[in-house]
Amino acid sequence: MNWISKMNVAINYIENNLCESIDLSALAKILCCSEYEFQRFFSFIVGIPLYEYTRNRRLSLSRYDVLDSNKKIIDIATKYGYESHSSFTRAFKEFHGITPSKARITKQNLKEYPRFTFTLTIGGINRMEHRIIELPATKMARSGEKDIWEFGKWWPTVAEKEKGLLFPKDFWWNNEKTGRPEWLYAIPEGLTDTNGYEVFDFPGGLYAVTTSYDEDEEKTKAYFSLKKWIEESDLFELANGSNDPTYHNRYGMGHVSTPKGFERHQFTIFIPIVYKNQM
Repeated sequence: MNWISKMNVAINYIENNLCESIDLSALAKILCCSEYEFQRFFSFIVGIPLYEYTRNRRLSLSRYDVLDSNKKIIDIATKYGYESHSSFTRAFKEFHGITPSKARITKQNLKEYPRFTFTLTIGGINRMEHRIIELPATKMARSGEKDIWEFGKWWPTVAEKEKGLLFPKDFWWNNEKTGRPEWLYAIPEGLTDTNGYEVFDFPGGLYAVTTSYDEDEEKTKAYFSLKKWIEESDLFELANGSNDPTYHNRYGMGHVSTPKGFERHQFTIFIPIVYKNQM
């Protein structure tokens, strides 16, 4: 069984157990890796951490129980793993923009978070559809004017010691102000020794994301396809210095990764975006 088939089995397991506790060790066994490695792999493939995916799917599915059944809200809350009416209501409102009780009365259309599916293209690559993700704010170290490859030797020594939720941990970007390519690393909270590398506040925010092979022609094709997708959007637009005051701390980025089973490097492209007319 190849890794794509194994990942599909893992997704099926998650979907079949959304109303139960997810056994991380069972998922890790499917891909023949450690629990930590599975979470990293899942985040790379899907674009968000496992806990966030399961939360989104549960809240998405709960809309059917809220709108199309007479079940008590507390029973729906319990079904999807919430310990109280209030905790479910808070999560439901945060996700759907309305409380479950009000949604039931108004019959308002609610948000759907679809099950993750693979999109395969000619050539056999697991080519994911373009998607929107939100990266959290964090502190990052940057290579700056120092040697990029020396930076590349330093950050893994720190990354091995912590298991934060932001994934990937390292990025590339071209600093538009200096014209220099830089390597970035999301440092863990409390780290004081950054080996002399500059630390800055990465503001996080919305990004349009896609993945291609780490080859110039493939990356160029993927970048312009993703850019066009945003340009044709009615909801989002490309971030720039005029519509995003944080833009110079969150340029377009890239991340190189080679999970087990890949014969060629893959490159994930992150383009900063904002909601239209937000200024």
